[in-house]
Order: sequence, then structure tokens, then C-alpha cells
Amino acid sequence: MREAFGHLFFFKWDRELKPHIEQESIVLGMDVFPTLLELALNKKIKNIDGKSYASVLKGKNTWEDRTVFWISRKARPHSTGDSKMIAVRSGDYKLVQYIETKQLELYNLKEDISEEFNLSDKEPEKMNQLLKQLNDWKEEMLVPKRLDVGKNK
Repeated sequence: MREAFGHLFFFKWDRELKPHIEQESIVLGMDVFPTLLELALNKKIKNIDGKSYASVLKGKNTWEDRTVFWISRKARPHSTGDSKMIAVRSGDYKLVQYIETKQLELYNLKEDISEEFNLSDKEPEKMNQLLKQLNDWKEEMLVPKRLDVGKNK
């Protein structure tokens, strides 16, 4: 399983899960709790961050087309590499908008998992598409203006 930042997850449960490798689905750390709850107790929780990916583990579907959003309000550059940012990941692409500088960065994670090559100048259409998704999500989620990094000019 590939998490949004390229982490691996391993699950072994012989009676419930058949051995397989799935590398295309977009899974976040916040998905682990609802997944374990569903697998262990057959319960689903609504209205929380994260989504159970039990069906992905069981090989019933994949999440490669999943779009995910997140806000990192606290910078932890030394421990996790995080900066204060708002981001969207859709398919192979990730758009980052920094809260303090309003700078935009676009990455193709399939080709550049380390996020070394900012494609915002080379792929403006993709950047604008993801920026629209990000701004729509911020509006839908009522992101407070003090956390909003504004619209790209």
C-alpha cells in the first residue's frame, strides 16, 4: 500500500486477507483507524477524517483516482519535513500551497516521489486544475480566512 508520502503498510490476517501487493491506491495515515475498526469490529465511523480502506485490502477495489486534501497548520521541518501548508493530491499529482508565503508547488509523485522537481511553471494547466479543486475544498470546508492562503493571482 502506498500512502500519500510513499510509506508502506503491511497487513497479515490469513483468514480475512489474501496475500497481494497493491501499489496504486492513495491512502493516508488518517485512514488506518477507520480501517482497523472495520476489520476488527465490522463497524464504520462517519464524520471523521479518514476512510476505511478495508475493501482495498480485500482486493475488491483500488483508490488510485482518489483525491485527498490536508492542512498542516504547524511546521515540523526537522522531525517530519512539514511546513505550514494546504495541499491536494489527485492521481499522480500533488499541489502544495504554503500558508505563509502563498507559494505554489506542483509535483508528479509517480515520477518524483521525493518532490524535488516543482512543475508549476511547466504544467500550468494541471496546477490551475488542482488549485481550483483546492480552493473549492477550502470553501466547502469553511477554512477560516486566517488559515487560508488566498487565491492564486
